[in-house]
Amino acid sequence: MGAGRYDMFSTLLLYKDEEFLKNHQNIRFDTIHKLHDWWEVFAVIELNVSNTDFNYQKIQFQNDEEFKEWIEKVKSLSIHDSDIEISLTDHILTLSTCDRSRFGRNGRLLVLAVRLYP
Repeated sequence: MGAGRYDMFSTLLLYKDEEFLKNHQNIRFDTIHKLHDWWEVFAVIELNVSNTDFNYQKIQFQNDEEFKEWIEKVKSLSIHDSDIEISLTDHILTLSTCDRSRFGRNGRLLVLAVRLYP
């Protein structure tokens, strides 16, 4: 995004505030091609993308256990606690934006949500 810019997904940075998350737990994500229904935010992560211990862009898993481990890692990295249960059949939406506040150019803020009406 660049310093001082507030376009693209910069409003995701508001999810760092727990009160904002409580008031905006459910989001609707649509594109010009398709409506994607309502989603419930279950994790907000400040990430250093040079850290290779966690692949937030992972979309294919070898088995159910690998998916469960990935979800547990997501929840453990989240700056906010969540009691939202994620099942093996749930769809996960990951939104990402630049966040240079902690990790400089390598910083990202991730907002992860589960589809409410699969």
